[in-house]
Amino acid sequence: MKKYGKDYRRAADGYEYIGSWYKTSLTGDALKKEARFFWICLAVMSVQFVLGLSLNNAGSRILWILLPFVALFLPLLYGWMGSAKLYGIGKRLENARANQAASDALQVQIPKAHRSHLRRSEYEQSFRRLLRSFVAGAVLSNAVFLADILVLVSNAALGSVAGEAVFAGNAAVLAVLNLVCAVKSWKVHASVRAENEVSAPEGHYNENVPKN
Repeated sequence: MKKYGKDYRRAADGYEYIGSWYKTSLTGDALKKEARFFWICLAVMSVQFVLGLSLNNAGSRILWILLPFVALFLPLLYGWMGSAKLYGIGKRLENARANQAASDALQVQIPKAHRSHLRRSEYEQSFRRLLRSFVAGAVLSNAVFLADILVLVSNAALGSVAGEAVFAGNAAVLAVLNLVCAVKSWKVHASVRAENEVSAPEGHYNENVPKN
């Protein structure tokens, strides 16, 4: 609630959401399918990331190659978090459209007109987070790949290329998967548009306050 606290205010029976609304043109089922696609890619990238760290090649001992490779951990982590949030939003939209509202001891009043809309926290923690994570991952992995190619060419003269080739190939896989996911997440992000706020909601359903 710290970051998004200003999006809520006290109401008679809980909290009322007064922040920005967002609308996606994708259905709940479509969002869940997109999340599953990202999970598959992230699982492969996670394996490749661990494999890259386990290699003992010349490039992995060079600081300007090692640092961006290790930094890939953050885009991977946020990618997992964003895709999990996206899947949860997909489930919520399915329930909202079936008029199945969730309730809890701590409640937020959501206007009926916005049952199929996204709060700011949902939008930023899923759609925007995924796009930024995969773009960052694509930049870092491509930088590692290109830098290691230089090392591979240098080592070719010394006859030591096997381990370097594996590391470069590993970085190439990460670069390709991040680029594919970046394009995919951009399309998912493009399905979202901002909605005007409603000042005096007439009907509500209850939803849990997001915990941040």
